[in-house]
Amino acid sequence: KMNDFVLGILMILLSAFLVFGKITETEVKTGQGGFLVRSDVWLRMMGVFLVIVAVILIIRSFGKKEGEEAEGFHFYLDSTVVALIVYALALPKVGFMITTFLMCLYLVILFSVKEQSLTFRTVPKALWGKLLVKGVLSAAVMLAVFWFIFGKLLSVQFPTFSLFG
Repeated sequence: KMNDFVLGILMILLSAFLVFGKITETEVKTGQGGFLVRSDVWLRMMGVFLVIVAVILIIRSFGKKEGEEAEGFHFYLDSTVVALIVYALALPKVGFMITTFLMCLYLVILFSVKEQSLTFRTVPKALWGKLLVKGVLSAAVMLAVFWFIFGKLLSVQFPTFSLFG
C-alpha cells in the first residue's frame, strides 16, 4: 500500500503549507465578523483536518491483512484529478458559476458512467442523452445550492468572469 503512504506524506506537506503558509490576508479589511470570518482561519482548520486524515492514511498503509501482497508505488493521473487541476486553474479566470457548473456536470456524468460499469468509449449512443439531462439538472441544482448557501447565507464573494480584464 505504498500509494497510500506516499499520498499521506503529500497530504501532510499540503497541510503544512495551509497551516503555516501565508496564502491569504490575515486581517479582515472591514473589521467586522470576528475571528471566524477570516479566510486564513478556515484554511488552517482544513490543514489540521487534512493532517489528521493523512496520519490515519499512513497508519493504515502499514497494516497488511493475512495473505495480502505488498503493493509497490505506481503513479497515475485519474481523469478526476486532471479535472480538479483544470478547475482550480480556470476558476480565477472563468469564474465560479461557469467552472463549477462544468465541473459538476463532468463529475455527475463520469460517476453515472462508472456506476453502470462502463467507460466513456463504451457508453451506448442512446444513453448519452439521458446522461446529459441528468448531468445538467444535477449540476444546476448543485450550483444553485452552493450559490444560496455560500453566496447568500454566508456572503462569500465568488470569483467572477475575468478572462478579458
